[in-house]
Amino acid sequence: FNFQNVCKLVIFVDDISANNSKETRKLYSFATCKTSILEKKGQTPVSIKECSNIWLTSNETSPLFCTVEDRRQAVFEVSPVMKNNYGFFSKLYGEFDNIEVMKALFDFLAARDISQFNPRDEPPSTAKDNTIAACMPTTHRFVYDFFASPEWPSDHIMGYSLGKEAVDVRVRHRQFKENAYRINKNRLYLVFKNWAKFNFPNSRPISIDLFTH
Repeated sequence: FNFQNVCKLVIFVDDISANNSKETRKLYSFATCKTSILEKKGQTPVSIKECSNIWLTSNETSPLFCTVEDRRQAVFEVSPVMKNNYGFFSKLYGEFDNIEVMKALFDFLAARDISQFNPRDEPPSTAKDNTIAACMPTTHRFVYDFFASPEWPSDHIMGYSLGKEAVDVRVRHRQFKENAYRINKNRLYLVFKNWAKFNFPNSRPISIDLFTH
């Protein structure tokens, strides 16, 4: 039963945890559908025009599964400027209970010129890029981090210090030709295993054949 969502412009979901691709896709229809079927217990379902948006908050980098092709999610980072400023938030919640303040805010937003607004023009931010990166398979994330390193390519490419374990490996075998390098897959796989063990201790290790496939 979902009748509690009837006629809402915003459906707010607080403090969610990581959701996989299958769970995330269940929300996609809300971003594109024109109508929704709402049902109340013991009553006939009704179809209404769908205008709602889903707002979610989370302390995680990737609360929803997100890919490079995704166009339904907008990701924003909350400013930490007022973090733990309880005095500020106490006053803010007091304003929420003030009907005159809320009416002034409503009038301001209702009269705001949005003729040039385009929801696809998101503010500059790396938040969504970080979310996409966090959803990559561990092998993809490793390659992304490894070859994007400022030290690449250097003669001594990977001096990884992972907690108490240090991995110091010459991955770059030799310069193969101009601007091209031959990589030793066994050494690269060794670095990957230690990187995955440190960053994702609960992940299942993969074989070198799958890693280099």
